[in-house]
Amino acid sequence: MNKKIKLASALLSTSLVVTPVSGIIYQNDNVAKAENKDIKEVVYIKNSEILNILEQKYKNNEISKEDYQIIKSELQLRWGPQGTTKVVIFLDGAFDLYLNSYLSYAVSASISGATALITGLLAAAGVSGGASAIPVSAIATFIGMVAGTELSRGVIVYFKRISPSPSGFGAVNYYPSQIRKQ
Repeated sequence: MNKKIKLASALLSTSLVVTPVSGIIYQNDNVAKAENKDIKEVVYIKNSEILNILEQKYKNNEISKEDYQIIKSELQLRWGPQGTTKVVIFLDGAFDLYLNSYLSYAVSASISGATALITGLLAAAGVSGGASAIPVSAIATFIGMVAGTELSRGVIVYFKRISPSPSGFGAVNYYPSQIRKQ
């Protein structure tokens, strides 16, 4: 029984990662586009605010106790974080999510907890519509596959804005389309 659960879990995780990650790999023109875009707003997020979001997610049972402890321990390390945590919102609605080294390591250590935390960070930054949980978890998985040295300065995740369908159904949503180091 346990082997079946592990196998099903591995297959599901792989299928969730392959499509978004292949999209990230083949869209290398996004960096140049993001660097040349007009910025609408920059929202900085302090580690204390991140801890508050984490505690709220834990109290609302959105993350498990284990995930809470893993992420909290990463956020409370004594050595200072490298990089910054902020959201750079562009005029076209796309945005860059900067995760400092603490958050990069926390995301790689706890995928389900990281998904809740990242969606909480985006909501705190005022990104309307939020990000779809499945692509965010794929990003968390991809960050976890990156070598540890790449996470030492933090990462930048570029999110594309996806408009609702022409028929008007659905909401504005965001899809992570690229990861690069800070």
